[in-house]
Amino acid sequence: MGFSLIELLVSIGVILILVSISFAGYSKLTIKQNLTSAGLLMKNVIRDAQSRAFNSEIDCSKCSCSPSSGSTFVGWVLNFTTKSIYGLCGASTTFSNTSFTLPQGIALTTTSDPIIFNSSTYTVKTTTNNSAIICLYNPNVSNNFYRITLNTAGVIEEKIDTVCP
Repeated sequence: MGFSLIELLVSIGVILILVSISFAGYSKLTIKQNLTSAGLLMKNVIRDAQSRAFNSEIDCSKCSCSPSSGSTFVGWVLNFTTKSIYGLCGASTTFSNTSFTLPQGIALTTTSDPIIFNSSTYTVKTTTNNSAIICLYNPNVSNNFYRITLNTAGVIEEKIDTVCP
């Protein structure tokens, strides 16, 4: 009772086909998991800026905490170009600059940069005064985006999508 050479070659061929299919599926799963991880990281960064604005965290050495001062607190800024969060007083005085990074291989695009979280009414000011859309993606993979929508009330919606503006 032995196996012929042809039976062995057919069995090995079937096994190789099954392994290649499972490897392709695993590769797509890994890419999707990296994208989801980056999206959750970005959501936490947004929540950090919102929390700082909501709690009115102000550095009184940079912003005068008295109402009669000319250097008034503007809010907390989420800047995607510099990948940082910072408090803003007046037109240009910043404090508590905190940077964030994205996982390797993930890129970001947004419809609004920067986003300012204001503490007085807890609203979000975007450059377009509409919802801000933040898209995370892997430049090597098409049609796979992690889309975060932030409206002017600060509500965050997120989903994995095939298109992103």
